[in-house]
Formats: sequence, structure tokens, C-alpha cells
Amino acid sequence: MKHRVALVEIALAVSFSLIVATDLSAKDINLGWSGQGSWSTLPYIVAGERGFFEKEGLRVRLITFRGTNLMLTALLAGELDYATILPFLTGASARGLPVKILAAVTKSSSYVIISRPEINNIKGLKGRKSASIHLAARRIMPPMRL
Repeated sequence: MKHRVALVEIALAVSFSLIVATDLSAKDINLGWSGQGSWSTLPYIVAGERGFFEKEGLRVRLITFRGTNLMLTALLAGELDYATILPFLTGASARGLPVKILAAVTKSSSYVIISRPEINNIKGLKGRKSASIHLAARRIMPPMRL
């Protein structure tokens, strides 16, 4: 009986120490993103809901930004560990800002060009008006005459 109680106490102590050690070893990550509503943010939603971050020892805090400039400023100031605005960060890196692209969760950009049926290539856009309906994209590609 004493041995059984001692074994239970040891098992509880080991279990508790594993839980505490797991919790203490988890790394806090601040991840800037544009929020739900785009297919490119789906991997972050699934990872959070299915516990993939936690399985890798990460406590990820998704911080929603409504502007790419704000997110870049927070990243450069060290308030964010990572950001998910790949097209904007690519431009920032090309301009010499101290950002590195480590990975991408999509195979291609979420930006597309939609035109009238008679325009079948980029050259066909010459002299025509172009516009973007997404506010964040307007900062990257404002309405212009091509």
C-alpha cells in the first residue's frame, strides 16, 4: 500500500514537472498579420486551431494590422518577431531595409490581373487605366494609366 501511494506521488510529481517544463520552455512569438479574410492567412488559422504552434513549443500571438506600413514599422522596431505581408516585405528588402524573408506559406502571390476578354497579355494594357480594389494593395499599386 505504501509503495502504491509512493508510486502515485512520484507519477504525479513527474507529470506536474513535465507540464511545467513544457509550459516554461514554450517560446512567445508575436506574429503580425492582416487578419482573417484571405486564403493566404488560412495556414495561420489552421495552425492555431489545431495546436500546431504549441506542438512545436511556440505560443503565437497573432496581431492584426490594418496597414502594411504599420506592420513594417512594428517589425523594424522589434515589437514583432515575424510578419506575413510577403509582397510588401519583398519591396522593403529590395529597398535595403533590414528584413529577411525566411519562408512563405503560399506558392504564389494572391494578386491577380483581371481584364476584358480582348486583352490577352500585359502589352494589351498599354494606354489603359488600371486600378486595385484592396486598400492595402493600393499602396503597392495605385490606380494609374499604363
